[in-house]
This record gives sequence, C-alpha cells and structure tokens, in this order.
Amino acid sequence: MNAEYAKVPLVRAFVIRYLPQTNNKPTRLKITDLHRNETKTMSKDFEYRDCSDQAFTYLEKLGIPVIGVYENRRDTVFITNDMKTSILS
Repeated sequence: MNAEYAKVPLVRAFVIRYLPQTNNKPTRLKITDLHRNETKTMSKDFEYRDCSDQAFTYLEKLGIPVIGVYENRRDTVFITNDMKTSILS
C-alpha cells in the first residue's frame, strides 16, 4: 500500500437531494448516508434558504460536524469525520 494513501483519514459522505412536490407529497429533501446505508427524508422547511442549509442544520443538531462540501447540478454532498452517529434520530 502507498504510504501516503495510508495517511488519508477515513470520512463519511451524505448526499443531499431536493425532491419536488408531487400530487400526493409536499416538497421534501432526502439525506442519504453512504457509509451507514441510511436515508432520512423530511418535508422542506421554507424558513431555510435551501435544502442544503436545512440538511446542514439537521446534521449539526445531531452532533455531526460537516467538514467539507461538494456540489454538482443535482446534489450536494457533505463530508464528516463522524463515523458513528445515525441520521435516523
């Protein structure tokens, strides 16, 4: 194994996705934990600027620190070094 690779810390990723309103459901956001294979879907709270802001606050309240962010046109990905805390609280 490459010695430099061994020094890279293990992190956990959350994919944040906007789910638009349907005929049967309101606007929602979905947080997918790629490490623990958990998903949390919640109604969009319009007090927040956007879904990422709401998801960030949700994770923060659970005690999960966000230490990095990646964004593309479809998703936002939050990175943390907390490998234990469930998002299903």
